[in-house]
Amino acid sequence: MKVNEFEVYRDGNLDNWLQGQNLWLREGFDNGNAVQGPDLTGGGTATYTLVAASNPLTVREAGGQLLMDAALADLSVGATGSVGHSVRTRFNTNVTDADRGLPISRSFGVIANVSLDALPDSGSQFGIRLADSFSNASDMVELSLVQRASGYGILFRKQDFLNHTITDLAFTALAAPTGATGLVLGLAHPVADSNVVGAFYGYADSNGDLIGGLQSFSATTTAFNGELHTQAELRATAAVPEPATWALMLGGAGALAGMRWRRRA
Repeated sequence: MKVNEFEVYRDGNLDNWLQGQNLWLREGFDNGNAVQGPDLTGGGTATYTLVAASNPLTVREAGGQLLMDAALADLSVGATGSVGHSVRTRFNTNVTDADRGLPISRSFGVIANVSLDALPDSGSQFGIRLADSFSNASDMVELSLVQRASGYGILFRKQDFLNHTITDLAFTALAAPTGATGLVLGLAHPVADSNVVGAFYGYADSNGDLIGGLQSFSATTTAFNGELHTQAELRATAAVPEPATWALMLGGAGALAGMRWRRRA
């Protein structure tokens, strides 16, 4: 997963955000440090926590992008018990002060521009998430680029680790227009003091400018069930190979590793 840009807006609405208003964080991944970000509007400096990234090559910055290799991530268990590789870059925000971080008391939007020159394998996902993992992990709202049998698409879903459910809310096929190099993924809490969360997407050119505006999913979901805050994450997953595939990989590990490295480079 290659992320070109990560933005967080607080207060206002989508129209304000599209005009660049109410910007709190604009992360261009240009300082070479995956856990240290730029200064925040209004004071403070952005920091990140890397989750399930014990291999130092799992997450890094290079060439003005955040590179997340889920195949190198630690194993994680999903809400329904499935096992896979999952790495998260978590934006460290306050989860106790009702006026700080990403609280229910404020409207906010989280947006990532994900490069289209790195697409997920079957069973893998690249995207963003609003997460309450600091609490009961019942509200893990995700918007991701995925690969299905029918092709690539954008999936809006929610994982509930408390009740062990995964709910697909909306899906649309990837349809990048001519000139698009990035997929813009957004999760929004549009109304202060509401628990409703929605999702939107669009396409961007090499300058980061939108091509054709943004499209919103009609489906919505909820967060803030048991807490007054959420946190934003960039997330990449990779499926665990079937046993037969493991045997093939182990049998030709050197050759396969070389092929994968050259393809990534």
